[in-house]
Amino acid sequence: MNNYISTFYKSTFKFGGVASRTEYWMSMLQVSVLLLLGTAASAAMVGGSNHPDATLGILMFIWTPVTLATIIAGASIGVRRVRDLGISGYFYLALCFVALIPIIGGVIQLVVLCLPTNSLEGKL
Repeated sequence: MNNYISTFYKSTFKFGGVASRTEYWMSMLQVSVLLLLGTAASAAMVGGSNHPDATLGILMFIWTPVTLATIIAGASIGVRRVRDLGISGYFYLALCFVALIPIIGGVIQLVVLCLPTNSLEGKL
């Protein structure tokens, strides 16, 4: 299995180009599992600590840059995925706002990001 996490973070500021459906979803899966494990470890550290406030402060200091990097990398791979569909990258911004609509917005975003790749010749 390819290591999609390294590609995910290496191309954090690469908004040009395209990302295939497989690259997008495997990156999202691996990053989600990584963040879930990190969150579980953090919760265990805070719960088992004699000084939970100090531990929580240290964890926030560690998790803030990780969270910001993940948000930016997620936006860049989302833009590249939408460009792979043959749509402008700005459509991803509109898709993020649509996702704020309860239930329906998430379904619309899921359907759009699951669409197959279009031919890009002459479209970009």
